[in-house]
Amino acid sequence: MHSEFSMMAKSARAAIAVPGVPFDKIVSRSRALGYRDRLRMVVACGALALAAVASGTVGPKVYDGIQFWFAGNRWAVRVNSLTIMSPPSANDLRAVTASATFPVVYPVGLPNGTHLIRILYSPADRPTSITINYLNTRSGFHEGFTLIDSRIINATTFPNSPKQQSHFRTGPSAQNPWRIGDETVMAFNDKGPAAKVRAIEMAMRSTSPAESLSANVAMLWKIRWLGGTFELTDVADRLAGDRAGVLIDRGNLRLISELARTHRPLLAPKITYLTNIPYVGGLPQYNRATIRWGRDVTIPAGGVRAVATAMAAAGESGRWTDCCEILYTAAQNGTYTLWTLPMKKSQSIERYEIDAKTYRVRS
Repeated sequence: MHSEFSMMAKSARAAIAVPGVPFDKIVSRSRALGYRDRLRMVVACGALALAAVASGTVGPKVYDGIQFWFAGNRWAVRVNSLTIMSPPSANDLRAVTASATFPVVYPVGLPNGTHLIRILYSPADRPTSITINYLNTRSGFHEGFTLIDSRIINATTFPNSPKQQSHFRTGPSAQNPWRIGDETVMAFNDKGPAAKVRAIEMAMRSTSPAESLSANVAMLWKIRWLGGTFELTDVADRLAGDRAGVLIDRGNLRLISELARTHRPLLAPKITYLTNIPYVGGLPQYNRATIRWGRDVTIPAGGVRAVATAMAAAGESGRWTDCCEILYTAAQNGTYTLWTLPMKKSQSIERYEIDAKTYRVRS
């Protein structure tokens, strides 16, 4: 199984020749934030590289967010701010789509079983570019697409000022860009045949913005994912069925005991905002950006107590760094239902039903 960090780091390297993200420095700088926040910072910064792809055709317009240049066989990009949802909910995806400056046609025609795992967009209030990452754990399909408002791309020349040029990253022109209406599309991280991307392009040309949005909503996990392994998320999504669920990764499970003891809910970042990204010598300094997390109550205090009960019943208290992730579902008919999902395939999934009043495991 591949961890979220490993998957994102490999994707960042494969997507495009952008500056390396200094993970060690990021972790060192963020020690005071605690384990969970350190991990979130590293993952968020690793994801930035995925947004740095560009190709297109028209107009020297510049918006706050991500700026694109494309001339001849070279491109340049400057990331000023970025918002990350990993993964978005259906309402999140609809809201981003509605606020975009162009009619968004999302990729369609992807392999069955593919999930939309991450969306990055900029600027936060009126996106002119949207990057989407997809993953299919069964087939190994792992693809990303950047959708750009073609009107913001400068297709004539790069900035002439040496001071300006130091802010930009250049490289070979992106391959296989295509345009649909006011949208320019770039596929990246594809290791398969070009025909696969071509088939997706043809499918996008024959759909509408509304139809593509519906198709992408259908590719979202129904449960809330807090990190950990994608393979277990697929399993948890099937187990939850129509229940409102949360897959708790091992990092967040370390917090459960103290939260349950002090009767507090589990808070988790839902959205990561990066602004004021500085550049030195033409390279973005992601670890020095202003980073803010939009946190919400992921599991209420009563649910946290139910998770703690399941952990104790599983007999793994104190060993959650190498054991399992836990699928939590909200109480129905006076009962919480939880599953422990082991990291080792040789171990079995265990289900626990916990009384919502007494917090005793029901036999």
